[in-house]
Amino acid sequence: MVNLFFESATKKLVDNYDYDKRDRRTKENLKCAFKTARKTFDKRLRQEERIFTAERKHRIQTLNTSNPKEFWREIKKLGPGRTKTVIDSVILEDGGYSNDPNVILSRWKEEYSKLFSGNNEEINDEFIKQLKTINEQWEEELCAAELCAANIQHISDMNEPISLEETKTALRHATNE
Repeated sequence: MVNLFFESATKKLVDNYDYDKRDRRTKENLKCAFKTARKTFDKRLRQEERIFTAERKHRIQTLNTSNPKEFWREIKKLGPGRTKTVIDSVILEDGGYSNDPNVILSRWKEEYSKLFSGNNEEINDEFIKQLKTINEQWEEELCAAELCAANIQHISDMNEPISLEETKTALRHATNE
């Protein structure tokens, strides 16, 4: 209803708006009439949106008490809709596109078989070098951790009394550092 009103009003204004045959005053009047029609349309659209929203709220409130299943269906409609990503074409080897489902499936089959086959000939030398350096770093860190673990005294040694030599050594280290 609102759309028909706007279409009829704008059609009349556009038909009457002839650039070559009208004077400036007539053009200004037509332009003002168009702006007024546009404002009227926008105002009516906002009114209809408010009415629709109010009716929907009222419907949901009444469904909450009368029919819980229908209530939850209406609530689901309020949220964002689900969109499915549909791949309807593939790029062929020659650079063209194909929409044929059989061609799409065969192309997918080829690509996935390449991806998951054990014969990957495209091994990047730089990647292998990075793996080797990371492996060496981890081995060095592991050796350092093992050495630190070896230097830690056993807990049973902690229960023995502290000797005079240990006290002197600790004091020397404390004053030197």
